[in-house]
Amino acid sequence: MMKENRGFKGVWIPREIYLSKELNWTDKILYIEIHSLSKTKEGCFASNKYLAEFVGKGETTISDSLTKMKKLGFIKETRFDGRRRSLEIGNSAESEMAQQSRQNRQGYNISNKVINKEDKVSKDTYTAKAVKGSFGNRCVRVWNEFPFTMNHKADTIIKQVDQYMTELMEGTFYKNKSIDTEYFKRSNVKMNGRKYTKTELLQGLNNLALFFKEGYPKIKTRELPNLIYNPRTGTSIFLSVIDSPPKPLKDERAITDPNPKLTRLFPFSTPSDKAKLIDGIKTLVKYQKNINVRTQQMEHLFGTPLLLCKTYKEWMEGEDWIEKIEVGYVKSTGKMFKKFVDDMEDECHGYKLVTKLNPTM
Repeated sequence: MMKENRGFKGVWIPREIYLSKELNWTDKILYIEIHSLSKTKEGCFASNKYLAEFVGKGETTISDSLTKMKKLGFIKETRFDGRRRSLEIGNSAESEMAQQSRQNRQGYNISNKVINKEDKVSKDTYTAKAVKGSFGNRCVRVWNEFPFTMNHKADTIIKQVDQYMTELMEGTFYKNKSIDTEYFKRSNVKMNGRKYTKTELLQGLNNLALFFKEGYPKIKTRELPNLIYNPRTGTSIFLSVIDSPPKPLKDERAITDPNPKLTRLFPFSTPSDKAKLIDGIKTLVKYQKNINVRTQQMEHLFGTPLLLCKTYKEWMEGEDWIEKIEVGYVKSTGKMFKKFVDDMEDECHGYKLVTKLNPTM
């Protein structure tokens, strides 16, 4: 079916894809293949397994590549029917990410300079077009891409972020501001008017976002402008981590793992994830005790807690629509496990896995 949907005599690579430094050649070949297979109204229904075989890479590599290109706007998922997903190219030539990339090549130089002279806009004539083309807009777009941060869309916020970033690049950040000098000393931030590059500022955003990721220290402030500079307190959480990311929290609980063979099946490494995994495995062990094994097939798939966990993991790995196994999936009380049970009961000729009225969960 793949060959019938092509209808082409060659391939053409858009400029934004060919010259993109954000994409490797695996990404670019995948883009071409998806473009080739998305000529029909239904789009490209190729599975990760097919794409992996076509490119000659593993399915994990394909999954990571697709996730990256979705975030960059080069491809998009147009539909999902519960089993199959449809992909289409994301109109990359006109995507916002591509436009930003062109602006970077034409007017922005990732160095100590802020913007070309011809593109400078005074604060009094700050138009909507200038907001969308500013480095502050780029920073806000990067910030919004993180799945755990607060999204910003207002032009006033973008303008404020752009102002602070401009001051940091020009070395004028501390002028006309109320500054808590003791805070900056404790945070090992030098107040000598250092000029930051755009690369350093963007890396700082990555470090700053970790405060909102599970397993890291939590802070109350969520708005990006106030994280860069809080006029009420005279502090900058952003500058406190721009050179080094915050350290993850140590899980103070003495974690006892009663099922080490099972937890080793799911390699989550952070203390927070490990604790969740151990708790989730316990629910699967309790669920397995209530399974009514009626056939040899059910014995092979669910006869022991280890077999149940292996079968569940293999099922998740085999589902094309599951891009990555999350620690939250490893529990018997979630929607993912319920979907697994429904599929497995179909595989076992309609036999219910758990037949007791009130199984112990």
